[in-house]
Amino acid sequence: MIGMWLNFVLASSLLCGFLLSLAQLLRRREQELALERERLLRDEAIVSVATVAAGAAHAINTPLASISIAAESMAEDPALPADLREDVEMIRQQARLCGEQLRRLAAAQEPGEPSSRLLTDFASQLIERWRVRRPAIDISLRGIDDLVAVHVRRDAALDQALFNLLDNAADAAESAGKPSVSVAWQCRDDTPRASVDLIIDDLGRLDNPAVMRRELAASTKPNGLGLGLTLARASVARLGGRLWLEPRPGGGTRTTVQLPLAALRDTFAGER
Repeated sequence: MIGMWLNFVLASSLLCGFLLSLAQLLRRREQELALERERLLRDEAIVSVATVAAGAAHAINTPLASISIAAESMAEDPALPADLREDVEMIRQQARLCGEQLRRLAAAQEPGEPSSRLLTDFASQLIERWRVRRPAIDISLRGIDDLVAVHVRRDAALDQALFNLLDNAADAAESAGKPSVSVAWQCRDDTPRASVDLIIDDLGRLDNPAVMRRELAASTKPNGLGLGLTLARASVARLGGRLWLEPRPGGGTRTTVQLPLAALRDTFAGER
């Protein structure tokens, strides 16, 4: 009788352990399927946006050229008042900027030879290019000199994604009446894999942190298209990185981008 009870207890323990293990496996599988469904939805949304963007670029190329020609003709008029001449010059500059963006979009279809640059050059050039785009924003920069000396691949999609995040932070800071942004670069080795982190702090308000952590969450700024954050998430996820927004200590919003160093590294840099 004792042996039967021992066998029963042992069999029950094994069965319970098996069922618990199976339940954990099923829960893990459901989580993976949910993440995969979310990724597929995100990819489908990105493909739709890319298709519409290609059509829009083709459609606005001719009107943009007409605007540039008209602005140049007006600028050559000697009777044009000085205040209007400044407006015309601004139109020419904005039209030139739009043309450059369209050329980048067309060039992205045929990337050509991959090229590399030092991680420090990538970080500093990115910030300097953004300073030109947003000269009215005060920027506090730190951490570039402490980055590791490795070569990273040029990636136009990643550059644009980081520009979008910096623009979002600048817009939020301007809305709050405090046009300043703090940017910090750092390398992390205390994670399972080495990464490069970009931390962007602004004094704008983060309305719903829980919603903004979602993969498909879109920007909520009043005059935005709602695409910048979505495209940035897609570009970061393509490299195996992470992007999240959270309240900044002391007030404001903190945007963190974590990029695996292995995904950025140019493995052919030493051969050229």
